[in-house]
Amino acid sequence: MNTLGKQSKTDVWNGNMALWWSVVATFLLKMSAGQQVDHILRQSTSCQKDTPSGDFGFYFDGDEIFYVDLDIKEVEYKLPEFQKFFFFEAQLGLQALSACHFNLDIYIKRSKGISGPKVPPKVKLYPSRPVELGKSSTLICHADGFFPSVLNISWSKNGTPLEEGITITDFYPGKEFTFERFSYLTSIPDGGDIYSCTVEHPALDQPNAVFWQAEKTFVHENGTVSLSIHKKLKGIYLYQTIVDCFYMNNGETVILIKTIIYNKERQLFFDSRVGKFIGITENGKIDAEYFNNNTEYLDQLKAEVTTFCRHNYDIMKDVIVGRKVIPRITVHPQRNVVEKHPNLLMCVTSGFYPQRIRVTMLKNGEEVTHDISSSGVVSNGNWTYQITLLIEFIPKKEDVYGCKVEHSSLKEPVIVEWRMEAYN
Repeated sequence: MNTLGKQSKTDVWNGNMALWWSVVATFLLKMSAGQQVDHILRQSTSCQKDTPSGDFGFYFDGDEIFYVDLDIKEVEYKLPEFQKFFFFEAQLGLQALSACHFNLDIYIKRSKGISGPKVPPKVKLYPSRPVELGKSSTLICHADGFFPSVLNISWSKNGTPLEEGITITDFYPGKEFTFERFSYLTSIPDGGDIYSCTVEHPALDQPNAVFWQAEKTFVHENGTVSLSIHKKLKGIYLYQTIVDCFYMNNGETVILIKTIIYNKERQLFFDSRVGKFIGITENGKIDAEYFNNNTEYLDQLKAEVTTFCRHNYDIMKDVIVGRKVIPRITVHPQRNVVEKHPNLLMCVTSGFYPQRIRVTMLKNGEEVTHDISSSGVVSNGNWTYQITLLIEFIPKKEDVYGCKVEHSSLKEPVIVEWRMEAYN
């Protein structure tokens, strides 16, 4: 395997591989009973007979480190600081995509041109952090779990289409060999403004729109939006090469899994513990036999546990593995407070990294364990996360509510209190 990067630094990446986890992770955990996976590094290559023609990128625990922009043929880093430590030659990504298209043509012929499945996206619309009316805010439209990687996102405000203040990501590899995509809108919301993001995908009979208005979200199917994305579709033919580096015991134990997927179906995989490829489908068994007869290639993959996985973990230790961002915590009622009238109290914990966190609600110093709902940890798509807890309560002057947050970026747990007297 070639060594990539700036040789004068320790920020060297080894390339020419691809990764992801989903189904493979389930298989891995079954094989590694008693061992917990701490981190996953992945490099993903996917290509298809449609637009976009393909994607190539590196990911860590689901967050994108960088990808190769096919239009300008350059590497785009997700965060500016990553460029100081990581270096990857865009040409290597382009070569991987060229090989991907070569293999795609082979699988199309083998499958006699039968088109693949369509899976509709799940769409969410939410602010990156609590919104203050009249101040600049960022709304996030997140489409997840769809297949193939053909999806458009558009924005509107009070029914008027928007074109400014919008950014959109490339396609990220998702669970079970699906994809996800984020779009961001920076705007200044005023009271009464209604924002929407509309998503088009081949699996949808008509585009879906999700609306947001001051902590209210709902889904609506909008049949008036153009269905041009359906006319462009040439059939579903998508090939993926995915290789995962699984890190356990603080990086002491490392397993490499390389997986080949066609039209969302796993064909074959290489497991560094077994030292060979295992075929799943008939086509996969043909390729597994071919690769297993190539001892030089098998030896190369075995060596990449060290030259690729361990090598890059050493680079990421301080830059990513040790990265910590302190959460912002906001506690407020959902509606205007009237004493002894039922209400909802919200605790929004946002902007933190890593994603593991513990948030609990307190009443007069005691943990509340009932009448609570949680959004779960939600990705902002930019190396930060958020979580919202809702508690049903009846406001009383004598009660003190609190939101307790425990996170690795904090030296000790933080409690943000809410009192009816202070609110009034």
